[in-house]
Amino acid sequence: MHGTGELLDPAPESGPRFEVEKLLLDVAQRSLKLSGEVRSFGSFTNGLHNPGSDLDVTFLSDGVQHDQRAELLRRFADKLESRQDVQHVTRVSHAALPLVKFTFQQTLEVDFSVNNRLGLRNSELMATYCRLDPRVAPLVKKVKAWARSLSLVGTVDGCLNSYAFSLLVLHYLIAGAEPPVVVNLQAEASGGPKFDGWDCSFHSDRVGRSANSQTVVELLELFFRYYADFNWGATAVSPKHSQPGCVVPNAAGPAMWTVLDPFDQHHNLAAKCSQSFKTALVHNMRLSTQQLASGDVGSFETNIQTVPSETLLKFRITSDVTQDDVVAFFRSYQLEKIFLPVAQRGNCFVQFVTKEQRRAAMSNNERHLGPVFLVLLPTTHRAMKEEHDLLKEVVVAAAETGRLPSIRGPAEAVALRNTLANASGGGYLRTRGRNKIPLVVIPCRHGSNKIPGFQK
Repeated sequence: MHGTGELLDPAPESGPRFEVEKLLLDVAQRSLKLSGEVRSFGSFTNGLHNPGSDLDVTFLSDGVQHDQRAELLRRFADKLESRQDVQHVTRVSHAALPLVKFTFQQTLEVDFSVNNRLGLRNSELMATYCRLDPRVAPLVKKVKAWARSLSLVGTVDGCLNSYAFSLLVLHYLIAGAEPPVVVNLQAEASGGPKFDGWDCSFHSDRVGRSANSQTVVELLELFFRYYADFNWGATAVSPKHSQPGCVVPNAAGPAMWTVLDPFDQHHNLAAKCSQSFKTALVHNMRLSTQQLASGDVGSFETNIQTVPSETLLKFRITSDVTQDDVVAFFRSYQLEKIFLPVAQRGNCFVQFVTKEQRRAAMSNNERHLGPVFLVLLPTTHRAMKEEHDLLKEVVVAAAETGRLPSIRGPAEAVALRNTLANASGGGYLRTRGRNKIPLVVIPCRHGSNKIPGFQK
């Protein structure tokens, strides 16, 4: 039955994707005694992945009920943590779609779910569109790379996610391009599977080349022009209903953008878009329209290949969590800076030396920092700048980070504190843990808010 991955590219019988599927099936069958199958989906299976894309994998089993997914994923996570080829196992059980995230063999990031049949079916739909016209995949990949290069991807920061950008392209190719590049595969389709109560029918056997002869670069310029002038307040992006010359009303009202999932018509992927993201998206679309219209394709291609190296996590804290608590909690992960909420409650941002250390730190998701239940979210400097006036910066120096020589006793700790304090204008010393490990912290924000003295 479609919806279990038959329309997707199968995993080759070697390589990381094959090994991940094999690993998860082994855990399911041998360790957890479950019957079912493991399927990859998403960009790795429909030709839309870019360098750095995560691998989406799901375990399919008719014996697992909807409300049992989070508990089953917890059991998977417990087993994965004991494997040498798996790192940074991270539980995300309180999301709308529970996940276990992990790194395979130090290189491949994996998002693992249970019974995500809608995700599979969405991937099958995108794969079918990619087969319908050879320009679909490269256009989607360029748009996704463009958005990532500008830090305009990620729902936790009020942006669209990567899949939503794919849907923007799909809607444009059906309803905006003249003549259309692809036909609507969901139009008048029936008899397909139903998942979570939604009709997931589409025509998987359509063939024929469009009368549109524009190149990918020409379509890209027109794509940006189309959405730069799009009437977001009155019009919805809905691939299920997209047709040339047809406007889908935005039922959410003018204040909210609408980008609807092709199958789950209650899922608006733009529902959490911030006003700053909307402004930045339209602004950059206009700039890119002008750049491509001027023929400066080379600079555009170079720019979209430059992905910002982000090393930030954010999470909410209360006044019960101190600066020392945050430093001590992340001291094993090459912590570089902390950005604390001035009001003592709100978003706290922590910056690591490398992306790898940030990923390792994320494995502490859904643990407690004092009384606070941590929801750790990867974020960007662009998003942090929006809260700049609400934050105070703290530069951290600690022996545990690996960026400083190890401290072998209280005397060396005091000496290091004095050196750093003289350089920065203030500082203090704390000890943490049962072994009383020395920890040096230097506060830094416009020369103010120094913590007087120090304590051992």
